[in-house]
Amino acid sequence: ENGKMRLTEVEGLADLLDSQTAEQRRQALRQMDGVFARRVDEWRSRVVSGLAALEAVVDFGDDDTVDLQGDETLKRVRKNLGSLLRELQRFLEDRRAGEIVRQ
Repeated sequence: ENGKMRLTEVEGLADLLDSQTAEQRRQALRQMDGVFARRVDEWRSRVVSGLAALEAVVDFGDDDTVDLQGDETLKRVRKNLGSLLRELQRFLEDRRAGEIVRQ
């Protein structure tokens, strides 16, 4: 954005400069390409979406003119956030393996 690099992209550049193997270079290039940053943006969007749905139930749940289906909304948000949690856990496990490659 505006010719500026995100922190994760700068870290990728540093990793690229320090890389000694082809796999380390590939991993650094993926990070410089913003793969991680885009993933974090997507995760953030999912959390914000869930929060917005919950706020709507809290703010308008008693309003007879708005059909929010509060219980269904809560189930959907819980399912989506549970899925996100599992995805984050898998990412952290993969990240640990990536850290081994990085070293």
